Amino acid sequence: MVKHTQNAIFMQFALLSAAVIALTHFIVRNDFISLFGLYSVGFIAYLQLNKLPVSWKQMLWAGIGLRLVALFSEPALSDDFYRFLWDGHVWTAGLNPYMYTPQALYGSSKLSGYSSEIYSLLNSSNYYTVYPPLNQYFFALPALLFGKNLLASTILLKASIFAAEVGTCLVFPKLLRVYELNIKQAGWYILNPLVIIELCGNSHFEGVMIFFLLLGLYFLKTQKWILAGICFSLAVNMKLVPLIFLPFLIKYMGFKKSAISMLIGILITALLALPFISKELVSNILSSVGLYFQGFAFNSFFYSILFDISPDDWKAKVATSLLLIPATFIVYHFFKTSIHAKNLVRYLILTLGIYFLFSAVMHPWYLCTLLALSTLNHQRWVITWTWVVFLSYFTYRVVPYEESPFMIALAYFILFTVMAFDYMSYKRNQNRLKQSEA
Repeated sequence: MVKHTQNAIFMQFALLSAAVIALTHFIVRNDFISLFGLYSVGFIAYLQLNKLPVSWKQMLWAGIGLRLVALFSEPALSDDFYRFLWDGHVWTAGLNPYMYTPQALYGSSKLSGYSSEIYSLLNSSNYYTVYPPLNQYFFALPALLFGKNLLASTILLKASIFAAEVGTCLVFPKLLRVYELNIKQAGWYILNPLVIIELCGNSHFEGVMIFFLLLGLYFLKTQKWILAGICFSLAVNMKLVPLIFLPFLIKYMGFKKSAISMLIGILITALLALPFISKELVSNILSSVGLYFQGFAFNSFFYSILFDISPDDWKAKVATSLLLIPATFIVYHFFKTSIHAKNLVRYLILTLGIYFLFSAVMHPWYLCTLLALSTLNHQRWVITWTWVVFLSYFTYRVVPYEESPFMIALAYFILFTVMAFDYMSYKRNQNRLKQSEA
């Protein structure tokens, strides 16, 4: 029996590894059938591994090993990393990356021919950078150390994410322990093929942000408020998304502690932003953020429907109008709900989930943050979403890119079905608790 179980574990690890290796090293983005087929094989193996008696050490070493495999691959499913390298090269050339669009600098004598090579690969040449200050330090490191070597620069860029992901793997035991949860809950994040492929494979810095976010939650739970404030500030300075959690964190900590944490956060942000300070800094960032909310749409369900049925003069306002829904959820629960240690993470998950559902842009790697939080409050719909979100790569089967309303509807139909079952299960458990307390 033991040998049979070990064989089953080995087989699932082998299937997951084969899928990750193929997807990070051999499959191109426009080969959707191979892409989704192999991803589904890896995802099923991942589900099985979380049901089998896999030890923590097996999870940990497999997770790190698969991330190492992804580290030494060229990002195949996203070209965002070229903008990261561009920003780093601009800054090391003595220019402020927040001050100029790539288009404005193209052909400039201040930049080398290497910049022209990257410029042709950019997907955002006419936009100011939207990446917060801490990101820029990570972007500059490859330019400082490897200059014009594109391959070495890309690997070093990804090495930062790899190191943060290893850090996350090591934080999980401490974090789950203080939340009185089984350490194997970490397997839902550590072995998830979406996380491995999109972060260490495709160079998305959500991996670094997640490390700081989870470390912040650990310090929050252990009542180390200053360290928690530092970590949350660093997370926001990697990606702006954690700002959405601020109302619930304020209510959880109370006014005095949250005020101290916010002052620390403001100080850290000011220090990180010091090399970039200019009168145009805020306006340029807000310009690109505004264009992001008004000019982009990808893999969105509610936005797509409302955009299609809205009059022409309202279409540009659909994305920002939909932000009122998560905002309303936050305001309502801020004033009506008591936030404590047992329900804090649940509200963070619900807030981020609602924000993603009503966002105009829903890239697959966004879900890594939601999945990391769900290790502390297991949600089947989050796990399901990390599978069906890969259907969005159907968009890249043709050039120019074209979304499929059928694929979007299919993905969200599956997601909403699992959400409904999860909600019914949650209500049944609540009723049982009430009956047992009566």
